[in-house]
Amino acid sequence: MRLLHLSVRNLRTYRSLEVDFPPGLTLVWGANAQGKTNLLEIVYLLALTKSPRAQHDQDLLSFPAREEDGWGWAEGTFRRENGALVKVRIDLYLRPSAPGLPRTFQKQVRLNGVVSPASQVVGQVPMVLFQADDLEMVVGPPALRRRWLDILVALTDRRYLRSLQRYQRLLAHRNRLLKAQADLHQLAYWDGELCAEGGRIIAQRLLALQALAPEVARAHAQLAGGEKAEVCYRWAEESATPLPPEAIISVLARQMEALRPREIALGQTLVGPHRDDLSLRLEGREASFASRGQARCLALALRLAEARYLQQATGESPILLLDDALSELDTQRRRLLLEEVRRAEQALLTSTQQEQDPLLEGCTRFRVERGMLLLEG
Repeated sequence: MRLLHLSVRNLRTYRSLEVDFPPGLTLVWGANAQGKTNLLEIVYLLALTKSPRAQHDQDLLSFPAREEDGWGWAEGTFRRENGALVKVRIDLYLRPSAPGLPRTFQKQVRLNGVVSPASQVVGQVPMVLFQADDLEMVVGPPALRRRWLDILVALTDRRYLRSLQRYQRLLAHRNRLLKAQADLHQLAYWDGELCAEGGRIIAQRLLALQALAPEVARAHAQLAGGEKAEVCYRWAEESATPLPPEAIISVLARQMEALRPREIALGQTLVGPHRDDLSLRLEGREASFASRGQARCLALALRLAEARYLQQATGESPILLLDDALSELDTQRRRLLLEEVRRAEQALLTSTQQEQDPLLEGCTRFRVERGMLLLEG
């Protein structure tokens, strides 16, 4: 998969941008706060239809756009490996409402010129984004690791995204019943529905981890000089072996029944995919105790494994987006990472420096300055 052309209006620091991207590695460099991270955020927006950074999509609109017509958009033209073109456009609007009231926000997603639900666009353009916050996937709370896995599986299976959405609705309803201390007859139906949907989600996660685990170990060994990394799924059964949904549903039902008095007392559901975690270990120890350098290396390994998983699942080489990935890496790890990145069909790498590493010789270079991309000869 390749990004051929990117058009941007009034998003983040970019007032107006038209740029062609070549195959292979592109270095985007410049001082802080000039727009490097914003550029990768906008490109990734076209893959996920949501910002990987902003809590609300309307935060993507530039400050001038919010004060003027309240309209911004991004459009990318991509080419699949079979030569087929894919065009994704996302329009963001702040529309006028009644006098004295704040403007209303709207988002419109188009795939090949046709207005489409976001769920149909997710997965059309495989991409992998590494950002500084990825270190929190290693040392931070379980929710971040669950989100990483959920996005990855959703990019290759639209049904999984629908299951997640339905599970969240069921979970919210069951929690309301628990807080209201509803009788067991009322809870029984929602217990069954929640376990059924949760079983399907966990089954998919276990299958994905079965494919991902060896890729994480391989990528980390390459980046860290052979240091052993492990990743497995931690859930109610404490088993990483893939199981059919029916078996998982039975486990969840038993756990839910055993925990029901405590759940009613606390007013929340204590078992299910929303409580699970990914166990990350380095040389047999929990990775939460890793040094910053180790955590960064493992986070990069997770992203490289993600890229391989996407390629195997979709048949397309994903576009790599690496935000300041070389910082805090020693010379050997920088070299090993660049060797991996150079193998990608297309990769965008940002840095605060011009980067004169021999492995970057011949790559395309853009300098970012005040929201403008300047091609360097």
